[in-house]
Amino acid sequence: MTFYIESFTKAMAFLALSLLWLFTTWKGFRYAVQRQFDEHRVWMIRSYAITLVATSARLVVPICILLYIVMQGFHLPAGGREQMVADILEINIWIGLLINLIVMEWFLLSMIFLTITGIILSIKTLRAQGIQRKKRRPLEA
Repeated sequence: MTFYIESFTKAMAFLALSLLWLFTTWKGFRYAVQRQFDEHRVWMIRSYAITLVATSARLVVPICILLYIVMQGFHLPAGGREQMVADILEINIWIGLLINLIVMEWFLLSMIFLTITGIILSIKTLRAQGIQRKKRRPLEA
């Protein structure tokens, strides 16, 4: 079993990840118990995004390797390839967490924006139909 205590950065990343996951899942559960299913859905989307951080962190490693090599002027560090990989693995969890949080909040905000826009459009449509109905009524003599 591997412990991440040899690196403070990794330890803090996994601690933050664990606490965020527990918090978002707990909030989602509490809203489900209170039968507030719209809020439950939002918090469970957040929990799911945090759950997928491990996948995102692994997917971002090749990009980090390319960026690392470009920033170092296409030279490996003093420790060689192993040092480069160790440096990248120090931050890949943080990068995955940031990417997932940004994408998830953007998704939730766009859902809210689309919902509000839909409500406004439906109100405008109803008002327009109401005005048209008033115009269509024949005048009573």
